[in-house]
Amino acid sequence: MKLFFYFTVILFGITHQVHSKSINKCAESIDKIENKYNIPNKLLRAISLTESGRTIDKKFVSWPWSVNVSGKSYYFKDKASTLVFLQKKVKYQKNIDIGCMQINFKYHNEQFKNLNTMLDPINNIDWAAQYLKKLYKRYKSWNIAISRYHSSNPERMKKYLEKVKKNWKREREKKNIYAKKIYIKRSESIGQLNKIYFEKNIEKILFFRKEFEKKEL
Repeated sequence: MKLFFYFTVILFGITHQVHSKSINKCAESIDKIENKYNIPNKLLRAISLTESGRTIDKKFVSWPWSVNVSGKSYYFKDKASTLVFLQKKVKYQKNIDIGCMQINFKYHNEQFKNLNTMLDPINNIDWAAQYLKKLYKRYKSWNIAISRYHSSNPERMKKYLEKVKKNWKREREKKNIYAKKIYIKRSESIGQLNKIYFEKNIEKILFFRKEFEKKEL
């Protein structure tokens, strides 16, 4: 019994360590890539949560080692085990969504050198941002761009947009990134931090607000 208990503790420790290393891999790259392509604040994060979100240690996070094969989801502990699974699957199945942003292998695999680069969080998110921006430029509407990122089916588009906006609202309500900056005093409240962020980014915020009001589905 004791031996079983120690084994369980060790196994839990290893699993927790693996999760800890991967838990922020998607989020770490998203903010920089959003700025790179001038995408609305935390929108890419909301899409990633909608696509590959799962609850780990009581936190809802985007999981980098996520795969969806024809509607069935799979979650792996690390990149290596995900690649083993993918390399077998792609031999006879092409409708596979991969990684943080669930990039579809059938339609987007030519944008990557191989499965390894497609699964890599930075490459995965970067292409998702490029694709989302292309959709926005084509349809002149963020609502349509978000929806078509997922599907061209009107019913699915509507449901998906609702999910993304729900996650987006929750992400924007979280403590602002300015709280982590050295030049912000620790005594300042979250409200003050958000006010600082708003004042520094007012033009961008107002611009995107107008964009989202332009055209609904």
